[in-house]
Amino acid sequence: MAQTLERFAGRDAVTAFARQLVFAAAIGNLDMHAKNISIFHYPDASVALTPAYDQVPLRHQNTDGRLALALGGEYVHANLTKTHIAAELLSWESRAFANGAEVDSFVESFLEHCLSALEEVPPVMGAYPLLVESIKSFAANLLTGKPTGK
Repeated sequence: MAQTLERFAGRDAVTAFARQLVFAAAIGNLDMHAKNISIFHYPDASVALTPAYDQVPLRHQNTDGRLALALGGEYVHANLTKTHIAAELLSWESRAFANGAEVDSFVESFLEHCLSALEEVPPVMGAYPLLVESIKSFAANLLTGKPTGK
């Protein structure tokens, strides 16, 4: 997917795809699979990554805790670290992420934005009562290099 995006839509599309994956990891979205990632195909033969959709935190549900797609070879969300995410992004061999320092900066910045958003945007009424605390924990652990945890 990343290679196709880079070839036909450019670096910005690869970066947007990376944001979708980091966001999914940060919120505990276990159901981020290939059918939840799409590309617009325009009449002029250009392509673009669609906006993110079906981004649902599922870690608090009674599941096996496994990601639908591995990140950096890791399927178990509780074991997922920033190192796994960095390995995934670097494996794309994209001009968007030329080296580990760029990847680390990108991931850290995005996770900080996720944590800031949690302070500004309240959960919807009826959401899982510990949803915000769970997402804060996942994102903070990833940011500091720890596994997301249980």
